[in-house]
Amino acid sequence: MHSLSDLHLKVFQYGFNYSQDGPGNRLVFHLQGCNMRCPWCANPESFTMQGALMIDPDYLFDNLCPHGAIKDKKRDPKICETCIDFACIQEENRNKGITWSCKSYSIDEIVKIANSVKSSFYDGGGVTFSGGEATMQYKALKQTMISLKNLDINLALETNGTSPKLSDLFNLIDHLIIDYKIPFATKHKKILHYDNIQLKENLVLAIKQHPDVLIRTPLIHKVNDSIDDLNEFIKFYKSIGATTQDTLKFEFLEYHDYGKNKWEYLGLEYLMPDNSEVSKQTVDMFINGFRKAGLNVVFT
Repeated sequence: MHSLSDLHLKVFQYGFNYSQDGPGNRLVFHLQGCNMRCPWCANPESFTMQGALMIDPDYLFDNLCPHGAIKDKKRDPKICETCIDFACIQEENRNKGITWSCKSYSIDEIVKIANSVKSSFYDGGGVTFSGGEATMQYKALKQTMISLKNLDINLALETNGTSPKLSDLFNLIDHLIIDYKIPFATKHKKILHYDNIQLKENLVLAIKQHPDVLIRTPLIHKVNDSIDDLNEFIKFYKSIGATTQDTLKFEFLEYHDYGKNKWEYLGLEYLMPDNSEVSKQTVDMFINGFRKAGLNVVFT
């Protein structure tokens, strides 16, 4: 049994962002770990719970690794996988060429950081927990949220919606942002390596129980941008009563490859084809289709 003082959150980055991660100016903590494997992910360093080695070729030199894993500005991941000391990232060897993807913070440290910048939470801002998938660190996340709510700090959560405990957090979340990426179950599991059963159940609960829900869908060519995808999304939302909820919001995000370099830095292959962007006509088709169905499309 762990005490609260033992709980930590693994964070791979944090900083301010305005309006895109909840309303107003928000301090966004990106938490390590994710149960999906979206091939377009902009933060692939978040995949594993323990974290991963990140390399920057501009600062990568052979002498950074005493075990010979670095040669001609390239890393041999097989050598790194069997490494037991990670000498390259120890304090005395710290450098820009090789870094660890995340850092562990106690709940008190997270709360102290947030409270110290509380005056910057203007226009209805606050703290947002994102990922990776923040609910992968459920116990520490919940306790951190409780501590922040005790300081009257506005909270938002960005989630893929797959946690079976998500609804237990509803009373702590002021703004709930859920991704719903692929409407067809078989394709969802094939592409994202995770099913959408719990996600759909949580969407039903969120629509019924939470007063501020934003459902986001990244539009990606040949993944979820067909007329069949559009109709299936609308069919599902109509079946769960989403068209009758005035406070429920929907947003479409267009594909980008901003995280492509990270995949390379991690030694991973980026498999998204060059023509994955969606056309303006497709975006308009989805916006107009949703609005015609009575679904409130917004832009943050």
